[in-house]
Formats: sequence, C-alpha cells, structure tokens
Amino acid sequence: MRGNHFHADKNEWLAITQGKAKIALEHVETKERKELEVDANAENIVRVRILPNVAHAIKNISDTPLVIVAYTEKLYNPETVHQEHYTVLE
Repeated sequence: MRGNHFHADKNEWLAITQGKAKIALEHVETKERKELEVDANAENIVRVRILPNVAHAIKNISDTPLVIVAYTEKLYNPETVHQEHYTVLE
C-alpha cells in the first residue's frame, strides 16, 4: 500500500507500468470518492492525474510486482513538503 495522503499545493501523476492495482481517490473537502482497478503492462501503461486536495492510495491486488512511477510539477524539497495523512484505502 502506498499513499493515504494528499497534497494541498501540487498535482501528482502516477504511471502504472506493470501489475494490477486498486486506486482510491477522495476529495478532502467535498468527499467525492472514486475507486478504480487497473491492469497495466508494456502495451497498456495506465496514467492517473491527481489534483491538489485529492487524497489517494494505491494497493497491489495481485501476486506479481506492481511498478509505479510517481511525479509532480514541483521539485522535491523535504523542508517544504506539504503532504497530509488521509486514509482513503485500508
């Protein structure tokens, strides 16, 4: 399990390149929620854009490795990380 947090000040993109996953998304203010299951491989890379204030989590739902590339439009600086814990997937 990865995630269970949100970012107040940036977009995040996930590129799932291999494996089966459950992705949960929930807007922290409106509580609008969406869950999706994806099955990615070299011919089917799944991309998900996560907007600010959308809590997110991703869980491997198979016995094979799950490969994810996560990136944002901002450079990482541990002194200014604005990431808040928010449980969206158990």
